[in-house]
Amino acid sequence: MPILTFQSTGTTFLSQSNPAVNHSTSPLIYVGQFSGDTDNYRSIIQFNISNIPFGYSINSANLSLYIARNDVPALSKQINVYRILENYDINTVNWNNQPQIYPIAEASTTITNEIGTVISINVTTSVKNWYNGISKNYGFLLKGDETQTSLVGFTSANYPINTFAPVLTINTSKGTITQYPSETINTTNTLTGSTSIPLGTNFGTFAMQNTGTSNNGYVTLQLSADNTIWIDDLSPVMTLPSLEPGQSIILNTRGHMAYVRAAVQSVTAGQSAEITITPNIWSI
Repeated sequence: MPILTFQSTGTTFLSQSNPAVNHSTSPLIYVGQFSGDTDNYRSIIQFNISNIPFGYSINSANLSLYIARNDVPALSKQINVYRILENYDINTVNWNNQPQIYPIAEASTTITNEIGTVISINVTTSVKNWYNGISKNYGFLLKGDETQTSLVGFTSANYPINTFAPVLTINTSKGTITQYPSETINTTNTLTGSTSIPLGTNFGTFAMQNTGTSNNGYVTLQLSADNTIWIDDLSPVMTLPSLEPGQSIILNTRGHMAYVRAAVQSVTAGQSAEITITPNIWSI
């Protein structure tokens, strides 16, 4: 099982007391509260994992941070890691324009009196979703305790000794890919499913192209536990992607159930589109 190590490609901290200032060249990054309710700090850490070969499985991923400062060692402090939802510039981002994050932390750890040591945070879910294309890799945003004095400082990507920079360690294994025959479906006014494929704990990748000449078609993936009742494999805030003639899209499964299929529908009632579907199943 190859173990891959990635050093951070960019770091910065966000200061509530200096909300318009960027700190992307700082040797340290901070989380928590320094001296009052309006003096909180958050940090952003970026990694580039694009050179992991296709067809691998992410078994585990851990974010390692070196603690260089711990202002209140008697206090138990939770460090939360959030998924960033939008693009930003690491060299200009600050407290005022900080990017939107998913509101629920995807990983966390608790420290008390640690100093001059490395902590490890399990970020497997986030890294799996980056690699599988389920979410985009905009990096991590870290928050500490913002209710009381609790400042913690970590060495950044700019720390003079680069071995102390944030590190992402990913344990991988090679999977196998099975390509199923392409299938072309003419859309109707309701969702029409393709031939179902066993999924289980594996991942599905569907290449979908509008091979027609005039009409648009909606496309999605659906999952089923019994090969009878199908559920759209979409986030509640997402809408069905639409393909114009000649356009294509890659859709990846987000969840795991016994079966998976593609489903297509006409965008305009009575105007059929031709959608060609090529499924691949990635087995771990």
